[in-house]
Amino acid sequence: MAEEKPKGSILYEILIVVLAAALVGTILYPKHLWEQEDRNTRSCRENIVSLTYAEFVYLNNRGHYTESVDSLEQLIAGDPSKTVLRQFVKMDSALAEQAIRALIRKDTLAAAIEDTLREYCRLNDIESPWAKILDSLYVYPKFANFVDSMATARVRAMRLCPTVSRPYKISVIDTGVVKHFIVECPVTPQDSLKVEQDFLLSKVGGLRITNHGRSMTGEYSWKR
Repeated sequence: MAEEKPKGSILYEILIVVLAAALVGTILYPKHLWEQEDRNTRSCRENIVSLTYAEFVYLNNRGHYTESVDSLEQLIAGDPSKTVLRQFVKMDSALAEQAIRALIRKDTLAAAIEDTLREYCRLNDIESPWAKILDSLYVYPKFANFVDSMATARVRAMRLCPTVSRPYKISVIDTGVVKHFIVECPVTPQDSLKVEQDFLLSKVGGLRITNHGRSMTGEYSWKR
């Protein structure tokens, strides 16, 4: 017959398990929060870059900048001919690269085209090959549809900062001689204070949030 453990011993073992779980939680919970905010910061800045390119495309097609994210989205993603959408993709080299890399992972012909043109660009000292690769891929309807689909999803997703789920602030400065625009992350000092006052996020998780930056006509605050 198995010997029964004293009740105090069982409670002691349970307490050790609970304390160990709490210790693991105090390590993993802050790590999760910090990593999530790091991802949010990168995503927010990618959105600001995409909105900046969207403003340049809007200027090319409408002759002026706009303070409306809806107007940017409608022009780029709402064009039935996809002409404006493809202008946007070619301008946003990071998006173009992302779409091409996703495509060549799933299609051998696309991979062969990419490899050939990349070598051509290398031999001819063409610094960025993505626009030339896109031109060749757009000849094939299935490749064009794939890139267009990714680009449309990107345009739909660029309107909100992932940390606070609010739209970006766009301001247009037009003096008649000089035209500028500012795309700014919507995180405010009040948002930072709210996190600081949240015991779980701030005291336990050690989380801090700040404004992720802005673009002034293509000059990015985080690259200074």
